[in-house]
Amino acid sequence: MRISRQLVSLALVATIIVLGSQLALPIGEGAPGPAKPIVLRVKSDLGSCTGFVVSSRQTASGAWRNLLLTAGHCLDSKVTVDDILALPVAFSTGRRNGGQDYAVFSYETPQAVPVAQVRREPLLRWEGGVGEPLYVWGYGRGAEKPWGSSGWYLGEDPDGFIVFSAKGEFGFSGSPVFDGSGRVVGIFVEAVAAPCKGLPCPRELGAPSYAVPVGRALDATRETWSLGR
Repeated sequence: MRISRQLVSLALVATIIVLGSQLALPIGEGAPGPAKPIVLRVKSDLGSCTGFVVSSRQTASGAWRNLLLTAGHCLDSKVTVDDILALPVAFSTGRRNGGQDYAVFSYETPQAVPVAQVRREPLLRWEGGVGEPLYVWGYGRGAEKPWGSSGWYLGEDPDGFIVFSAKGEFGFSGSPVFDGSGRVVGIFVEAVAAPCKGLPCPRELGAPSYAVPVGRALDATRETWSLGR
């Protein structure tokens, strides 16, 4: 296991050099880094969130049925995805409760929608200045165009949430949290003002952000077989 950590650490050297001492680096559309998942604006009476599509399949009518993941606390009686009415498929709205805060919506479009690649493999936790970088990308602060920030994977809290150091903003809820290969590992759900608890998080990393592991939401749908399971 020690050899494995060393090999992974060497593979991350280039990324660490780029990030330097900045542990929560804002990123824009033209910024270097991994390919960013296509994100969509999710609106309801509760406000504006972000979402991403994990399945797009053509129906007998010729339309494309898309499955979109977002945060559970974005759920309301009427939800639109880029102004198209969406219907809930599976959801858990318990914010930070047992690792649950996700929603899966279905909506139709006349053409296929780009699908995010997902990752279920374990992440390398930040330790001694070396770790696995994570990125969040969405409509933070209600911006017209998506943007994001980057940080480090810190571990998993007692409730099963992914904890990482990227700075979160209002509107990021439901955004994809992805690795250096552009694969989605989680659904952004919350940024807090207090330091993380129950994890060895150095002070210099600041307050953490939280994400639901993407596999938890996928397992709640009957279409996970279409994602390679």
